[in-house]
Amino acid sequence: MLFIQGVVFSQNNRIIIKGLVVDVNNHPISNANISILNTLKGTSTNNKGVFNFSINKGETNINISHISYYLKSISLNYNDVVNDTLRIKVHLNPKVSQLSPFVISSEKIELLYNKPFIPIYDYQFYYEQILLLLKEENTTKLKLIDNNQKVAQELVVGNEFKSLFKDCFGNLHCLSNDSAYQLQLNAEHLFVEFKCSRKKFNKVLEPCAVELDTLLLFKQFGRHNQSVAYFYFNEKKEKCYLSISRNKDTEYFADRQLSRVHSMDKNLMHLTKGQGRMSEHKVLVWYARDVFEESVFYTTVLLKPLYTPLFQISNVLYLFDHPNNSCYVFDENLELKTTIPIDYHLQKKWAKELILDKEQGDVYAKFEKNGLCYLKKIDLTTGKIIESFKLEKHTYPTNIKIKNNTAYYLYKNHFNHGQMSLYKQGLY
Repeated sequence: MLFIQGVVFSQNNRIIIKGLVVDVNNHPISNANISILNTLKGTSTNNKGVFNFSINKGETNINISHISYYLKSISLNYNDVVNDTLRIKVHLNPKVSQLSPFVISSEKIELLYNKPFIPIYDYQFYYEQILLLLKEENTTKLKLIDNNQKVAQELVVGNEFKSLFKDCFGNLHCLSNDSAYQLQLNAEHLFVEFKCSRKKFNKVLEPCAVELDTLLLFKQFGRHNQSVAYFYFNEKKEKCYLSISRNKDTEYFADRQLSRVHSMDKNLMHLTKGQGRMSEHKVLVWYARDVFEESVFYTTVLLKPLYTPLFQISNVLYLFDHPNNSCYVFDENLELKTTIPIDYHLQKKWAKELILDKEQGDVYAKFEKNGLCYLKKIDLTTGKIIESFKLEKHTYPTNIKIKNNTAYYLYKNHFNHGQMSLYKQGLY
């Protein structure tokens, strides 16, 4: 699922290939597939266009493919090997006939995918296309669609999968309660490349928040999920903290509530000892319900993770520390450059969610009122709200994402057998 190549020892018959895949303008190409000819071995580029793997010296040809570029085959020149390492740079040419990009219609709100009795579980952007996770004819499928609802690629997956995840490297994953699969897309196929347990995925890959050129930033929750730490490992493999945010009031209240639940549970066990069937004692049943309600309040309200998102825009990091009413701005060297005061989160109806338009470098705060959703753009120099947009047609939209000044969302129509459809609306 996540292959981080560490120390690679040299052998007489193996070399290390370190490569960079770029377009005609020298821009890096992510998610390009690298495969060794006539074998099942290969890898893919990260969001910097870089790949790294080892091969046998007898293997001389590799293919580089991408859905938006022409396939390229190259022969390896072992005369350029230095210290058992061969460095290469590959240019890919864009396809002349690409799928049409998404455009904003004159009606502002546009239906992107709506098929009768087909629920959409999740979706993710893949360049100018959208990857859907849906259920069709009692079968869970992945579908890559273009602007005209034309299916470019399709893959059948297990019915237990209900969500998609894009990691800090830009890789797509299909998740179930027990498993996680990394997805790969090339010019012809959508396929599963790696599989691991959900436990390992949650421990290793999900905490990765941001990938920088030289290191990874990880996210870790503290006691009762009311503290959040962002950290990284330096060259000496020492753990270094970028920031630690804490909601002390909720953390203190959660401590008291947990102590109360434990005390009530212990008391209930003492009262029911030797009492036979508890259902015969109404007082004990009522007390057990109180214990359950107190426990649910702790797990569903007080354990709700503290929301302090970290966004990477170009080479700048924006950390929104809501408990301290501040947005901290770090440069690519993780040096604090400025602190911006914020107060939008103190306004009524804030939905405790920020949405990043990565292409435009904008951040929106989500507000809800009477079921309607309002997206308010934040000025990243002052921290103030500068524009507000309403998702006009539907109430209680879910899974909102923003790309190129356009909001995408799922809407469940309860008057049409709970039909879940994908819409978009231009923010203008």
